[in-house]
Amino acid sequence: MINPSGSIMRFPPDFLEQIPFTDYFLPGLILFSCLGLVPTFSLYGLVKKANWKWPERINIFPRRHWAWTGSVYTGIMLLVWITVQLMLLGYRHIIQVVYGLTGVMILVFSLLPPVMKHCARQKNSPSG
Repeated sequence: MINPSGSIMRFPPDFLEQIPFTDYFLPGLILFSCLGLVPTFSLYGLVKKANWKWPERINIFPRRHWAWTGSVYTGIMLLVWITVQLMLLGYRHIIQVVYGLTGVMILVFSLLPPVMKHCARQKNSPSG
């Protein structure tokens, strides 16, 4: 986002010809918010069991803590990002595989029964 031309990250100029953006600002903003802020808030919420009301608005699993839902969202968003990147740019580097596997692992670990049990809401606890 700081340098929308991509020169700081040494992105080849032909990348912009293959994606539906004129520069890298919007993809950077998407990455920063969806794959930067969401995982950071989710991690904090998982560690501290933060009882915030505002994340509950996007929690589609009311029987789970909002931070658990955030981790599921993060895994899905990472897989969607990498899939779209592969469709637009093709396979370019091993890091795409690493990020894809990271998305899968986030989902797998989030869906493990002990993790789901740990993140389950207590019967008498407030929803947010």
